[in-house]
Amino acid sequence: MSVLLNVTRIRIINKCKYFIALTCDAEQDSSFSLTCDSKSVTTSTSNSNLSASDMFWQWMVGTQSTRVTINLDKETEITVSIKSKTDLNFEFSPKVPSTFDHKPGCFTLGLNDQIGELVVEFDYENGVVYDTRGRVCIFNTPACCDLIVTPAFFNAGGRKLTIDKFTPSTCKLKL
Repeated sequence: MSVLLNVTRIRIINKCKYFIALTCDAEQDSSFSLTCDSKSVTTSTSNSNLSASDMFWQWMVGTQSTRVTINLDKETEITVSIKSKTDLNFEFSPKVPSTFDHKPGCFTLGLNDQIGELVVEFDYENGVVYDTRGRVCIFNTPACCDLIVTPAFFNAGGRKLTIDKFTPSTCKLKL
């Protein structure tokens, strides 16, 4: 007997006091689809002419997409269901008006990680403080600091997962 659907439920939690934009690009996966009840999730689809059977499958397993953008408000959470046959590559960054020098973060959920339910938790910390000339601030008046957003990964039972392929997002936050 074969498995018809390989669906992973991902609960995404933003513990930051900042808005976060999270994207998943799935151009190489023709079976990629996502379902979510939140209006903060937008998808780019690859086809526009749908038959009745295609509309039924979209209702059952989600819209077949090529790119998904998830907009996470500060201190919120949403749950999405994703169907995929390849590794999922995500890119994320905080969207804060008083920031500059953005470097987006990324992480990969491999096929082995896409089993059942996952929790992805975003948290932040402030890093090194700089003066107006861009030097590390020791005695001068602080002008900005590093803002670092990092994901943590857990299974449905709350046990931390070791996902090695991730890079935190960084930017400079004006003080």
